[in-house]
Amino acid sequence: MKGNELKTLFSRSDTDGERKRPNPVMIWILIAAVVFLAVSGFTGRKKKETPEQEESLQTESIAAEDYTAQLEQRLCQTLKKINGAGEVSVFISIDSGGEKILATDRKNSSERETVSESEGSSSQETEENVVLSGQSSAQSPYVVEEKLPAPSGVLVVAEGAGNETVRYEIYEAVKALFDLPAHRIHVSR
Repeated sequence: MKGNELKTLFSRSDTDGERKRPNPVMIWILIAAVVFLAVSGFTGRKKKETPEQEESLQTESIAAEDYTAQLEQRLCQTLKKINGAGEVSVFISIDSGGEKILATDRKNSSERETVSESEGSSSQETEENVVLSGQSSAQSPYVVEEKLPAPSGVLVVAEGAGNETVRYEIYEAVKALFDLPAHRIHVSR
């Protein structure tokens, strides 16, 4: 459309043709569009994750499950070696899927000094940015260290747990391996 056509679309002339006023229908359409955009922005729709992000989340979940299964199996094999333990079954509860520590770039800004009547004080500001790796279209944070998930609770079911000495040895082994408080470890028969 040309400039004159747009002016006629958004305005209408009075009966005498000299004074132009905005077209009320177009004003209501514009108001409705603005309200619709504002409301749709606040509805809290979840941002869709890209297939790569979904795959990475699934991979992390599977990795945490595999890690937990390996821990359970190794602990079970170890506890079976305790004299009198018999057949042992282990369940390990994990709170989270671990932690990734990202590389950061720190910049210290200049030191400012403020002098008051009684004492002088200084402050230093630090700006911290996450280091990214990859191409500009597919950048991801650079992971420096990845901490494996830590157990939050352990349940051990053992045939020999009826014997107080065996139960205590199992309890002490789990406590030493996972550094868990007493209320997070349960040994049962």
